[in-house]
Amino acid sequence: MNYEMWQDKKEGVVRIKIKGKFGSEDNREFIKGLEEKFAGSEHRAAVIDVSEGEFSIPKRGNRERMVQRIKELDFERIAFVGASPLVKMMMMIIAMSLGKKGSIGSFNEDDEALIWIQSQKVLNKERR
Repeated sequence: MNYEMWQDKKEGVVRIKIKGKFGSEDNREFIKGLEEKFAGSEHRAAVIDVSEGEFSIPKRGNRERMVQRIKELDFERIAFVGASPLVKMMMMIIAMSLGKKGSIGSFNEDDEALIWIQSQKVLNKERR
């Protein structure tokens, strides 16, 4: 496991820090961890720091399974911090597959990601 995952109760998000290689073999455990962290949460949002991660493009079958599992999470927003051009491309592919293009964002700084996620929470409160 080349990542850390924890609940940031102050900001109301799940935090993830990926360090080192992260590939298709990590997806099942990663998604299960997100499910557990999102359980009982009012807002399903995550900030994923990928600045120290090493990624490869998953094979089509693995990507399809990952997209299906992410869809089942029914998240509001996922913000990636420190993404390389390759990771940004993978994010766009996943977002388009999910039909949630505006729900996945890429940011250079943690603060920018949190502002973006908090703005969605405000919108959701106004819609209720």
